[in-house]
Amino acid sequence: MRNRYLACGFSGFQEHEILEMLLFYALPRVNTNPIAHLLLNTFHSLSGVMDADITELKKIPGIQDQAAIFLKMMPDLFRCYQLSKEKEEANRVKLEIERKAVMTAHLRNLYTGVSKEQVALILLDNSMQIIEQCFVSDGSANLVSISIRKIVEIALKNNAVFVILAHNHPAGSAAPSREDMYVTKQLYNALRYLDITLQDHYILGKDMILSMREHGFWETLL
Repeated sequence: MRNRYLACGFSGFQEHEILEMLLFYALPRVNTNPIAHLLLNTFHSLSGVMDADITELKKIPGIQDQAAIFLKMMPDLFRCYQLSKEKEEANRVKLEIERKAVMTAHLRNLYTGVSKEQVALILLDNSMQIIEQCFVSDGSANLVSISIRKIVEIALKNNAVFVILAHNHPAGSAAPSREDMYVTKQLYNALRYLDITLQDHYILGKDMILSMREHGFWETLL
């Protein structure tokens, strides 16, 4: 049973088998199979067993304090796990929002006074701290003209772990063009083979800054 669990978790287990295995850790030298069946016959389901009162659990032959408390700990453990995951996700989202706000402000400053279309490369270390940034275009109006090889060489030279690409649409919308999507995909794939992550591609329009990752373009590209 342990080998089955190690192979595929509880997938394919009957409820009595799940209980049987759980009870083994509270009653290690006891045949827990008949106890598991008695529990299910009395409380009708796995969740019914977990939700039962300790006093009622101890009425089942073979279930004493240790096993009853062990079973009652399960729902509380699940609750603590879910709350922990929720907190972890909330912290991750908060951190992503803060990073995006910082990067958006940084890009506004970086493009102050830039009137032609320019492509910026921002290189980050493993802690997402900026280690280098530069413009990699000559003011041409076509993102496709940017050399993927040049960007890769700069990223490797600076030992970048993450790369952020940005470019501006000085007189237009921040919506990505077909060419923007094409170049983003090419750069993502080129960097991926070198274990460098293209974290995002920001487009600065006349009235807003768009994150291609945040606005769902990432999934269509990659």
